[in-house]
Amino acid sequence: MYKNKILLIIFALCLIPLAGLSAGEINCISQLSYSSGSEPEEKFKTAYCRYKAGEYVNTIKNLRRLERQLPLITDYIYYLEAGSYKNLGETKKAEKKYKKIYSKYPDSPLLTDTLSSLAEIYKSQGNYQEAINTYRTMLKNEQSEWNKAIYTNAIGEVLLEQGLTNEAFELYKSVWINYPQSTFSVKVNEIANKNGLRFNPTSAERFQRAEALYNLKSWNNAIDEYRKLPSNDEIDFKIAKSMYNLGRLESAIAKFNTQTSPEALYWKGRSYEKIGRFKQARQTYQSVYELYPKSEFAPMGLYRAGKLEQRNLRVDNASNYYKTVIAEY
Repeated sequence: MYKNKILLIIFALCLIPLAGLSAGEINCISQLSYSSGSEPEEKFKTAYCRYKAGEYVNTIKNLRRLERQLPLITDYIYYLEAGSYKNLGETKKAEKKYKKIYSKYPDSPLLTDTLSSLAEIYKSQGNYQEAINTYRTMLKNEQSEWNKAIYTNAIGEVLLEQGLTNEAFELYKSVWINYPQSTFSVKVNEIANKNGLRFNPTSAERFQRAEALYNLKSWNNAIDEYRKLPSNDEIDFKIAKSMYNLGRLESAIAKFNTQTSPEALYWKGRSYEKIGRFKQARQTYQSVYELYPKSEFAPMGLYRAGKLEQRNLRVDNASNYYKTVIAEY
């Protein structure tokens, strides 16, 4: 019996997401065609197959009282019951089951799908604030930037459904800033154009968008946004570093030449090294150490200068660079 329960847990973990799964983990034709026995594990498998077949009433019947017999997968039992009630239009009963998963099993792999289904039920009931609160809960627990954009958009759609255009406009402005590569970032302009609103981002908002693009390694788009801002050392460095990452090395060097920070000097050296101008690379690395000996980039520059000398078989010079790193850092 214990072995059966362990196997059932493994089977249950394969059911995510239940709504979109092809029933390849179990032969549902066989399961539904023949007597599957009265064991709780078999009843659960049969309930799952009935759910996939759209037999929601029979799914609920098969799951009855199973939570006590299969306590290790109770959240999966509740999820199948909730989904069945939802598909039958019994949203109050579905809501109750989904809430049990949320309150009793906060670490369940089904939690995201559970909250999404709850939000849909609240929307269908016209309980817009609860729908928004649920999406905000999903946002708080989410790590993926793409999923954060999806949940923020879901909130925006609820606001638009209520006719709260100004609130939706402000929300989609935050999408434009924080999730610039999502398909929803254009909605702020769509709402503005449709409703006669003016979308004129501030320098701080545009910088935040540029930073988001930079962190996403969308180098060309980051450069475009940074160039719309007043020039300063930080922006110029980010533009130069983006050029370096794109392989536009001569342009990167020209941009780094306008800066004097140890980080800019170090990456100018990296740019020289990458295009084969090794003498200039070594001299630039050495200048980081000479001008900014306490910078974190000083030992990094010395090390790379040593590697260049070693590559050119100037072993004594390479050794001196390495000794300096060891002695001073």
